[in-house]
Amino acid sequence: MTPRTDPASEPLAGTFPVPAASATPLGAVIRAMVLLRLRALLRPKLFLRFAGFAVGIGAVTWFAVPPANERQFAQWSVEVFLLRILPLLCLVTGGSALRDEIRAFTIEYLWTRPARKADLVIGAYAGALALTLTQGVVYVLVIHATSALHGFPGAWSYLPGSLLATVGGVFAFTALAHALGVLTGKYLVIGVLYGALVEIGLSRLPTRLNNVSVTHHLQTLIESAGTGGEPVRLAGLLSGALGCALIAAAGLAVAAVLFTMKTYRIGDEKET
Repeated sequence: MTPRTDPASEPLAGTFPVPAASATPLGAVIRAMVLLRLRALLRPKLFLRFAGFAVGIGAVTWFAVPPANERQFAQWSVEVFLLRILPLLCLVTGGSALRDEIRAFTIEYLWTRPARKADLVIGAYAGALALTLTQGVVYVLVIHATSALHGFPGAWSYLPGSLLATVGGVFAFTALAHALGVLTGKYLVIGVLYGALVEIGLSRLPTRLNNVSVTHHLQTLIESAGTGGEPVRLAGLLSGALGCALIAAAGLAVAAVLFTMKTYRIGDEKET
């Protein structure tokens, strides 16, 4: 006699195999990492640091920009903040987006999630972008509001150009910093050297070489935005925006390729 088996132990006809876990969609990765970054900004310690820096920016603006002094306002808001302080902010935030995860041993958690490495790079960039853009816009508004209250109402005419330059600069500088952070733990040093050679050096050359500089495109955006009652130059706005977008895309692509191909020693600054 053939031994009887428990019907429950036999596979059912037409039973489909359990599908393998699919990769998390890119949109979900971006949403999760953006919310993670923005929620971190609301933590008391980080929020107090953010608010303190905003107050400091306002105080410096009050003393650095005399009443009704357009030249001093342009020098502080454009040459100092937009072209010097904002890139450093992007360097710190963008460079640390994945590098801090490697140092803190938490990158293994991200690697074990069903998400592609390239998607993690894009998601981390989006999170850093959201954080830096929020801070940058707030600081720009503080600068213009403080200058207007201090006797220079014409400061508001510079606001459209400053906001455009802030958005373009954050997109491009954060992508470059992200690539440096994926490449090496010494991204702050490399970023400062890059700024001195490219953003300060090449941007001043009257040749096409200055097109590789984000600073050149930001100046184009500011000059084309119609500040001080001047007409808006649409061609200049498109040129500046396109230049920032291309540099941002190049930086993000390099970061994705490096992060996909490199092998990291978790918790160590040395990579193999």
